[in-house]
Amino acid sequence: MPEQLLEQLLAEVRQWRPVVRERIAEMEQRGDILPELLAWLRERRLFKLFVPKEFGGLEFTLTAAVRLYEELAALDGSLGWLVQIGAGGGFFVPSFPPEVARELFAPPEAVIAGTSYVGGRARRLPKGFCVSGYWRYASGAAYATLFTAQAEVEGEGIAAFAFRREEVTLIPEWEPLGMRATSSWSFEVRELVVPPERCFRVGQRLWEPGLSVYALPFSLFAYASIGAVAVGLARALAEEAELLGCGRFVQACAQELAEIRARFFELVAWAEGLSPESSPARAAELEREIAALLEQLRMSLLRAMPLLGMRAVLRPYALERLLRDLLTLYQHELLRMWWG
Repeated sequence: MPEQLLEQLLAEVRQWRPVVRERIAEMEQRGDILPELLAWLRERRLFKLFVPKEFGGLEFTLTAAVRLYEELAALDGSLGWLVQIGAGGGFFVPSFPPEVARELFAPPEAVIAGTSYVGGRARRLPKGFCVSGYWRYASGAAYATLFTAQAEVEGEGIAAFAFRREEVTLIPEWEPLGMRATSSWSFEVRELVVPPERCFRVGQRLWEPGLSVYALPFSLFAYASIGAVAVGLARALAEEAELLGCGRFVQACAQELAEIRARFFELVAWAEGLSPESSPARAAELEREIAALLEQLRMSLLRAMPLLGMRAVLRPYALERLLRDLLTLYQHELLRMWWG
C-alpha cells in the first residue's frame, strides 16, 4: 500500500473537520453519520482496507489502518469507530470460499456490521443451518449490507454466520451516552435457513489472499483497531483542552498521553511483524501489552479529568462529547476483559 495514498487520505480526513464540527449535533440526533460522509467513505473504499485488490480492496497493512483510524477518531469518535468496524469485517475474507468471498465483499457498497456476542441458536440441516437469534450493538447497521453473528450450533459448539441485509430484522434501539452516531442497532433472525458456505469460524482461513493481517489472531487485530480509536479520542481531547486554555489538564497528562500514543504504535508495528510461524505466546504477550497500555490511557484521563472544570460536562464544549465517547468506548467487552 503506497504511503502516498495513506497521507492523501489523512489529509482528506482533516479537510472534513469544519463540516463535522458544525454538524456534530445533527449526527448525534440522527444516530448515524452524515450521508455525504458515508458517500466519501465508500468512494475512498475505507470499508475495504483489508479486502484484496481483486475484490476492489485497498490491501492496507495494520499499521497504516491504525494510523487512519486514529485520525478519523480525532475528527469524531463515531466516525473512527464505524470505519474500524466496517473495515475490520475484511478480516473474514479468507473465512469464506473464494467465490463466496467475492460475492460478499466485492460490491462497491459492501460493508459488514456484526457483534461478538453469542446471541442465537442453530441446528444443522441437510443443506445448511436453521438459525434463530437476537444480537445487539451491530455498529453501522443503518447502511450495512451484511451482518455477522455467533450462535450455538446444536451438538457442535459456537459458529459464526453471515446474514444478508434482507434476511435480518433491524431494531434501532441504540440510545447511548456516547458514540451516538454509530447506528449500533440490534438485529434478529427467526428460523432462517443459511447455506453452509455462510457459516464460518472466526480466524479460520480457507485460502490465502496474501494480506499479512490475516495471519494475526483476531483478538490482537481487534485490540489494535479499537485501541486506535481510543488513542485518537484522547489526542483530540488533549488538543481541545489546550485550545480552551485548560493548562492544568495539559500539564497533568499531555506528556503521558503522547508517550502512550508512541508506545501504542510501536506495539502495533511489532504485531504487524508477526508471521504464521510466530509463537502464539508472543501474540498473546503483545495483546496483553496493548490492553495494559489502553488501561493506562483510561486511568490517565480519569485522574486529570477534574482539571477540565465544568467545561468537561457542559455543552456546547467539544470536551463533553469527547469524554462521553471515551467512556462509552471503554465499556466495550474487549476492554472490560482487562478486569477479568
